[in-house]
Amino acid sequence: MRYGVLVLLSGCALHPLSVRSSVAPDLPVPQVVNADSVSQDWWSVLDDEALPGLVRDTLANNPDLRAFQAVLRQAEAMARISGAARYPSFSFATSYAGQPYTPFVLPVPGANQDPDTEVQGTIQTQFNLAYEADLFGRVRASAGAAKRDANAAALDLKAMQLVSAAQVVEMVLTVLEGREQLALLATNEKLLRQQRGFVVSRYQSGLSNVLELRQQDELIATTVAQRPLLNEQIAAAGRRLSLLTGGHSGVQRLPKGVALPSVPVPWKHSISAAFVHRRPDVMSAFEKLHSADHRLAAALASRLPSLRFNGAAGFLFLGRSTPETTIAGATEPAQTLSESLGEAVDTVTADPGDNLAWQLSVQLLQPIFQGGAVKGQIEAARAGREAAVERYRKAVLTAFDEVVSSHSGEQAQRKYLERLMDQREAVEASLKAAKDRYRAGLTEYRVLLQTQLALLRVDQALIRARRQVWSQRIRLLRAAAGSLGEKAP
Repeated sequence: MRYGVLVLLSGCALHPLSVRSSVAPDLPVPQVVNADSVSQDWWSVLDDEALPGLVRDTLANNPDLRAFQAVLRQAEAMARISGAARYPSFSFATSYAGQPYTPFVLPVPGANQDPDTEVQGTIQTQFNLAYEADLFGRVRASAGAAKRDANAAALDLKAMQLVSAAQVVEMVLTVLEGREQLALLATNEKLLRQQRGFVVSRYQSGLSNVLELRQQDELIATTVAQRPLLNEQIAAAGRRLSLLTGGHSGVQRLPKGVALPSVPVPWKHSISAAFVHRRPDVMSAFEKLHSADHRLAAALASRLPSLRFNGAAGFLFLGRSTPETTIAGATEPAQTLSESLGEAVDTVTADPGDNLAWQLSVQLLQPIFQGGAVKGQIEAARAGREAAVERYRKAVLTAFDEVVSSHSGEQAQRKYLERLMDQREAVEASLKAAKDRYRAGLTEYRVLLQTQLALLRVDQALIRARRQVWSQRIRLLRAAAGSLGEKAP
């Protein structure tokens, strides 16, 4: 069965976009997965009691996920900022200015007329209005780009959650594999030491030589030497889990199992090409493509005229301090600056309509020459859109490739596992024959040791193969699920 994905790219109505379509190459998609057949908590198929808590802690405390959450909040804030440009802006301003001045005094012959310096002050209150009529959609396109960026950030977070959960599962598999390998070594070492007792008894009876005893000790040492590496493998997985969970789990919460679970049953569900729409990385690339398209629309609109309205309305209060003066025998008392400003406020309050000052301006701006800046913005936006097209196309192809590769990989591992089981039967039969021939004195002890070592290596390969079957199954479920803890659309 073969499927292709049709990628249709649509754009803003402002600019005529050549609708490009690219068909993903036919991929050999076997019967793999249907959107309705995937468990949302796909990692729970491992059925380990510690795994749900480890995944929960990872989703809540992983440093990378927290960083993605911060990026999402930042993108949402930027979307609100860009969207605000579509609406009028109001502001209020008040100011005070004071400066000294020297009062004017009529000259009187023979009199000392050196007046004191006084102070005058001005209080201004003003309401401002600014609005740009989005005639050609530039502001709307910029706001749309920011909103799409926020959507992409949310989808990037979901994609990272899927990756982090898969990493937790892989570490749990690593721990279980290491423990099963340790158990195999312990069992093999016990059998080898029992066999050593048999070799010692033959040596003491003169039926074998010291070389056979030394060869047996060498095989025991070879088996024991692998133990530190496996212990470190388990410890490293614990440290990795601590890192993934932000230090909230780790060694103290390692799975309690001592062996890998039985391999899962073969997957027999059919595929639906719609699974690609469940993948957050694909949908993120799609949102980023829309964002690039909006930015291209905004760049194209920047060549066209812009219409802006600016308005202001407010009051002006002027006051000044005055000294005591006498004119024609009438004395005017001194007045402070605050008293003078108070009178100005009372005057405006009594009749605000007559004292209100306002202005309204309309500005039509048409770019004519900007040294190629506008053209450069358009070329940059167009190149960004083309890059977004290719990234989206790659995301779709990658999604199909991951599903196909993980399913094919699981099938290959299952076949390999079957061949290993056949090989183990053959090696086990050879070991039985080697033991019988050695006891009968018909073969060298070296042949028996080589057969025992071959059996150990086959058993170790069987454990690794079972681990790989599980790893491929987890990759398949992660690649096809596309969401975590949510209902399928």
